[in-house]
Amino acid sequence: MSKEIKIMGANSVDGVLPVDGLDLASPYAEEIFSSLRSIFRATLLHYRELEHRYHLTGPQMVLLRKLYQRGPSSPGELARDVFLSQATVTGILDRLETAGLVDRKRENADRRRVTVHLTEKGDALARSVPVPLQESFASALSALPLKQQAEINTTLGLIAKMMYAGRESSDLNDAMAVDLPKD
Repeated sequence: MSKEIKIMGANSVDGVLPVDGLDLASPYAEEIFSSLRSIFRATLLHYRELEHRYHLTGPQMVLLRKLYQRGPSSPGELARDVFLSQATVTGILDRLETAGLVDRKRENADRRRVTVHLTEKGDALARSVPVPLQESFASALSALPLKQQAEINTTLGLIAKMMYAGRESSDLNDAMAVDLPKD
C-alpha cells in the first residue's frame, strides 16, 4: 500500500505527496530539503559568477579577505577564523602563493611558526573582491526585525548540526568550502 503525506507551503503545491519507500518523520522534510537545495544552488551560482570575474574560488576569496582584515596570520589562525581544517587552508594557501597573492614567512624567534602575508598583488585584489555572497544577503537580512534574524540564526544552526550529526566538527567545516584546483 502506498503511503502519502499532506503538504502545504511556499515551495510546493498544496496537496498530497507520495512517499513510497521513504519514511519521512516530518511532513516538512521534503520542503526543507527543497529549500536547502535552493540555498545551495544560489550559493553555487554566486560563487561561479565571482570565480569567473576574479579567477578565484570562493574559499580563496574568503582567505584573501580574512588576511586583509586581520593582517599577517598563521595558517592555524586562518583555519579557525574561516571554519576550515588546517589541511584545507594549507591547500588553498598553496594555490594563492603560486598565484603570487600571498607569501609565507618563518618567524625569526620561532622558526617553526609560519606567518602568511598578502603580497601587493594580493592586497589590491582583496580590496576589490566583494565579500563572498554576504553582500546582498547581509543587506536583506539586516532589513528583517532582530527577532526574525535570531530565529533564522537558531534554525540554520540547528539544521547544520542535524545534517552533520555523528560526524566530526572538521567534517562540517570542510564541507562548507570546496576548493578544487583549476584545470
